[in-house]
Amino acid sequence: MIAITSQNFCLSCIKAFFLLLRNALTFALVLIFGTVFIYIGIAAVGAGTGFASYFIIKYWGDMYDAVSNWIVPVVACGLVGIFVGALFMYIYDVATRAITLCFFTDNEIAERNQKAKKGESNKLGNYMKKK
Repeated sequence: MIAITSQNFCLSCIKAFFLLLRNALTFALVLIFGTVFIYIGIAAVGAGTGFASYFIIKYWGDMYDAVSNWIVPVVACGLVGIFVGALFMYIYDVATRAITLCFFTDNEIAERNQKAKKGESNKLGNYMKKK
């Protein structure tokens, strides 16, 4: 919000808080759907890593014979995959929230400009109609 409005931190926080209050339902829906997709992404990365490690152990040369118990390395790789997936999905979570805040701010600025321009003539629109 600081970069969007070019104001100090405290004023930007207050503006962002009231902006989110005015758009609470939309923000809640975006947050819920975003959270669901983030957990699906984390689970997919963890499961994909676990399956990939199983197939590597099972079919890559003599790995299957060298490992006495394949479950432990597969679970360990899956947990590492979940950790890495959570790190990447956190970046997408922050980006989603920032884009949502920018969207709300842009909508409010556009509404204000539309209300201010009702009495003005639309020179560009009139010019485009002539062409």
